[in-house]
Amino acid sequence: MKLLHFTLAGRGFVLPISLIREILGRADITPVDRAPEDVVGLLNVRGQIVTVLNPAVMLGVAEAHKVSPGGEYPVIIFKRNQELEERSSLGGGQTGTSDDLYALRVEQIGDVITVIEEDLEAIPSNSSEETSAFFTSIVRSGEKVLPLVHAARLIRGSSEEVEELVSEG
Repeated sequence: MKLLHFTLAGRGFVLPISLIREILGRADITPVDRAPEDVVGLLNVRGQIVTVLNPAVMLGVAEAHKVSPGGEYPVIIFKRNQELEERSSLGGGQTGTSDDLYALRVEQIGDVITVIEEDLEAIPSNSSEETSAFFTSIVRSGEKVLPLVHAARLIRGSSEEVEELVSEG
């Protein structure tokens, strides 16, 4: 399984490459008024509107990773569920992404790491329940311990807040 390494507030995380549609080194994100803290804004990618999330909020590194509105940042755009070939073979405990287009605003894009499923380790029991819900396992890469992010849980956590905002009118 191939995983993309990325950083938020200097901390490393990984995502399965199989979930990623594309990576933009820099993107001009348009802020949205009254959006939840974890929604950075919207991005127009070749005529398709993508909701850009700040995963630092849900992953517990938000204070160290403030996002200024209207800035250009690297983003990881997820494939939609219908773009995923075999959802049952995504690996790393992943169950898909979303039916809509979402992206993660990250600090830095790192290398691609290749691991086998058997090398994935359980989330340590001393991890915060609030943040560990967004991870499926951990990966050791050299000296680094990298949480494997569960993409659908990040998206679902954010999209529920967006739906509440829209329903409030």
